[in-house]
Amino acid sequence: MSPSRLEMLRRASSAGVWNKESGISYEEHCRLALAQAMAQGHADPANLRKILIATANMDTAPTANKYLEQHRADPELLKALIAIALEGEDAGDGPWTAANTIAEYPGAMLVPYKAELEAIAREQWSYLHLPAREALAKIAAVEDR
Repeated sequence: MSPSRLEMLRRASSAGVWNKESGISYEEHCRLALAQAMAQGHADPANLRKILIATANMDTAPTANKYLEQHRADPELLKALIAIALEGEDAGDGPWTAANTIAEYPGAMLVPYKAELEAIAREQWSYLHLPAREALAKIAAVEDR
């Protein structure tokens, strides 16, 4: 990649918002934003939200989902996902993408968050309560052993 193209990409991505004048496609902007968020890590809630939002984009979902899967053993990631999901339906795409990610966790890791998942399962919005119910079913399976 030429130095001028690389600089253009840096300027466009540092603005954080895509526009036609940025010189890159929307898809390229999304991939670059995801790459930057993953490089900065999921400990920062803002970066985690960017990674979660990328799971809802057909172009970036495979990369974002792979990142989240690779870090699934991190209990701090699960704790942060629970906090985002608890924000509810009025908080944008973060809560429902977090809920879907939580549903992928093994039941044993979810047990400490049973009360929080029960609260999410009471949400009216199916994008929140359905994944929470899946997670609760995994907890029930662990508890029945």
